[in-house]
Amino acid sequence: MKKYLFIFLLLASLSVWAKTLTISVVFFQSYPHNYINEKKETVGVAVNYMNTLAHKAGFKVDYVGPIPFTRIMEQLRDGTIDGAMFLSYKKERLKFLNYMSKPFDQGGQILLVKKDHPLVSLKNLDAIKDWRIGYFAGASKGILENRKDLNLHWDELSGDTWRDQNILKLKNGRIDAIYDQSRISLLLTAKRMGFKEEFKKLEFSSGNEKLYIAFSKKSPHSNLVEIFEKAINTIPSYHVFEEEFLDKN
Repeated sequence: MKKYLFIFLLLASLSVWAKTLTISVVFFQSYPHNYINEKKETVGVAVNYMNTLAHKAGFKVDYVGPIPFTRIMEQLRDGTIDGAMFLSYKKERLKFLNYMSKPFDQGGQILLVKKDHPLVSLKNLDAIKDWRIGYFAGASKGILENRKDLNLHWDELSGDTWRDQNILKLKNGRIDAIYDQSRISLLLTAKRMGFKEEFKKLEFSSGNEKLYIAFSKKSPHSNLVEIFEKAINTIPSYHVFEEEFLDKN
């Protein structure tokens, strides 16, 4: 009897231990997805999503960042960090990353314009020919990347406040639009600045990039992909988390 009691207690303690395992997830500052708030807490849509997913998988998350994207790749390659979100699928990264087979989000591409602008859709991209567009320096331009025929003029900014600065430029007529690969970031930024009612978003219907959660192959936690893939179908889509965040903020 004592033998069976010992085995039961051992299994119970192992079960509790497994549910409290912690993985490290690295991130770069990107409001409203993952950022540091005024209380020095890591918060955002992606944080809410990852916390929910990790809880279902039996893990807790220790967020590391914000740090530059190049350092994120270095830490994933070295195995000093377990995983990261918002990663596009690139074959060269398969040397050090295990991607989840299902993307956690298929990024949304938008142009933010003034509310009184006559354009109501982006079905015909010729309508934005010769536009001056604000965006984040060095980032992929998605569906517009190879459209040289449109003769677009990119007004690029860097730093955490690139959206704020571009919203002021758009408000003052210095650019025609702002491009973003987040469905809600620009509207939330405009709302925070008190200008939300002055703008509208136009969404591209195709060319959205699939974004993944991936784990370092050198992570000491084995089978993270398999464990998290079992959990990902049990929680709402990332878009639902975005809408909830937009409603609350």
